[in-house]
Amino acid sequence: MTRTAAPIGIGVVGCGHVTSTRHLPALAVVPDAKLVAFADRDRSRLAELGELYGGAALYPDVHDLLADRRVDVVAVCVPAASHAEVVLATLDAGVPVLVEKPLALALDDAEAMATRAEDTGTPALVGFNLRWHRHVQRAAETLRGGELGELELVRSITTSPKRHRADIPARAGDREHGGGALIEAAVHHYDLWRYLTGAEVEEVSVITRSRLADDDAATISARLSSGALVSAVFCDGTSSVSGITLFGSEGSVDVSFLRFDGLTRQHATAVPGRPSTRAAGALRAVRELRPGLRARRSGGEFLASYRAEWEHFLDAVRADTPPGCTLEDGVEALRIALAAAESAETGRPVAVDEAPRTIRARVQ
Repeated sequence: MTRTAAPIGIGVVGCGHVTSTRHLPALAVVPDAKLVAFADRDRSRLAELGELYGGAALYPDVHDLLADRRVDVVAVCVPAASHAEVVLATLDAGVPVLVEKPLALALDDAEAMATRAEDTGTPALVGFNLRWHRHVQRAAETLRGGELGELELVRSITTSPKRHRADIPARAGDREHGGGALIEAAVHHYDLWRYLTGAEVEEVSVITRSRLADDDAATISARLSSGALVSAVFCDGTSSVSGITLFGSEGSVDVSFLRFDGLTRQHATAVPGRPSTRAAGALRAVRELRPGLRARRSGGEFLASYRAEWEHFLDAVRADTPPGCTLEDGVEALRIALAAAESAETGRPVAVDEAPRTIRARVQ
């Protein structure tokens, strides 16, 4: 669609870590977005943003923000347990909404939001930003174009030094609040498994380690409705690695979410150590240098996916079309998370359609 000169006014509810480190830097480089209002019950955080965004209104209550006529779109970045309250109010006000993941911690809340979005016809998107990562987009094209043949296996990994960071809130380590590697980090992959493969997750089997917080580390095995298998590892207390690999009968595609040259395709008969294979990898890195430098100037590949997500959503709002990641997608990712948490607690495989309807506290 053709962009107009008039910017879209963005109101942000929840002014914590994700807002300041992800959404605000991304929105700063989206040309047709303008931050016009913030809402947060923490007045000190509001004051900090007021100093940075002098023209933005500051509200202690979301309903005051929704009454601001300059607000065209709302970003909901409050803790997951409060998503339903804010999202339902926003949808009832007829304001398009981008809500951070996970959509909720209970299926009743998630389904209520999805139903309200459908009933009101208001554009609503779940913030699975990795769908708009440029390497993920290309991997999706490769898979759907049939280049990999029949999908056999999916491998996922996300590790980070989150445990060592002082700016992460304590609830980020509590499973019942949506924290820990099994929920907070892995939910991106639960969505990607569905998005990339077009299949549903039928069953999960989980082992976790909870040394300093809930689910410091987790391993997940899963079975997809297509018959393909999934193997995944997540950890909140080590160096940063994040990506996904798709293995098909004709070859594989490997994606790193953090590297500018983080997309590698390999035919099933290729030998990684051969000079020709390594030379192809070097040429690929050279080709990726220019777009990689462009992404680096705006914060790197991961942050660039937030910008692409926002550009996609604002295009959908302008065109009044459904966004590419609906609240129903958020419901399905939550179902997988609920099954994963239950498997971690019981030590047995759990079918996704038999999972509990809410995330419970880990039994010590």
